[in-house]
Amino acid sequence: CIWTGKMVPPASRHVLGITEPMCRQVPGNHAINQLKSQVFHRLAVMMLEDPSITDSERAKMEVAVWYLRVSVKIDGSQKDAQFKLGGLLLRCDDLEDALRCFRAVTRVAPEFAEAWNNLGVAQDRLGAKDDACKSFQEAMRCKANFQSAICNLSIITLR
Repeated sequence: CIWTGKMVPPASRHVLGITEPMCRQVPGNHAINQLKSQVFHRLAVMMLEDPSITDSERAKMEVAVWYLRVSVKIDGSQKDAQFKLGGLLLRCDDLEDALRCFRAVTRVAPEFAEAWNNLGVAQDRLGAKDDACKSFQEAMRCKANFQSAICNLSIITLR
């Protein structure tokens, strides 16, 4: 998926019929933007979860990432779309963009332990050990006995 200031859809039959105006915000209409964002988020989830879509995993992820990028471009406050996008980008090793997504989620939903944990994973993979430790600690503050964060913090501490 290419990001050059505007959304460039992947070459896929699954995005046919989606026009550029559909991917834009409606100025001053938060309710419509929220709805449009949720539609693109749902399309991404369907793309990933629908067993009848027989494309390769990579092709499915590419389309899902595109849908989620459109979703968060329309309404950046959609924490679930931001979180799912960050997770896919983390899996694709697009660490800088994943980091931006998880930071956005933690700004909108500071008690979202899983977002703090994934932020820590991205930071660790980018070599920011101290920041990663802080993120894992924040995840544990949000969710006591959060095993993923405990394990991630332990691994960093042992390195």
